[in-house]
Amino acid sequence: MTDELESIVRLANRYIEEGRSVRLPELGVDKVECRGHVDQIDDVEQLDQYWVFTVWTVTAWGAKMGMWNEIVKRFYPKVEIAYLAEEGGNDYFCVWDSTAGKKFYPEKFYFDGCFPKEEGHCEYIDDRYSFQSVEEIHEYLDKHLPFDYLHTDDLDALTENIQNKLDDYGELHEYDERLYVSMAICG
Repeated sequence: MTDELESIVRLANRYIEEGRSVRLPELGVDKVECRGHVDQIDDVEQLDQYWVFTVWTVTAWGAKMGMWNEIVKRFYPKVEIAYLAEEGGNDYFCVWDSTAGKKFYPEKFYFDGCFPKEEGHCEYIDDRYSFQSVEEIHEYLDKHLPFDYLHTDDLDALTENIQNKLDDYGELHEYDERLYVSMAICG
């Protein structure tokens, strides 16, 4: 199974890099949107009964799963796909994991932001962006925000309150970059 998964990765990587139907003419560039590129491919490893690998891609304006689904359907029908897609700063979070108990992506909440770090500098949140509960989100925010905010379980109200405070804070402290927060429930 490992060789089969590695060949999927090689095939898809060539197709994305080419950006056209040179390597996979039967898919056709006019049939499958695939704008983007593969950043990194992790090694294939076993996780319980699954053989898994992670492909880190960069695509424009959303997940380009059509290409991956088409490759799997046509060439590797025994393979199943689980994925997380996000576009930081644009409120785009999408998860697909049909395994029992969401084995690969068990988190319920996803989070993105640019927070004040020190006077005039900010930090993009890219090391911790998934949480099991709203309480975990509050614990994270309490440690990383330099101001108080409304503690609520309503994600929309929480996001709006923190964004308003970030806007005020950024203006008061003359930040060059826009401070922001984005949160989503993933089902």
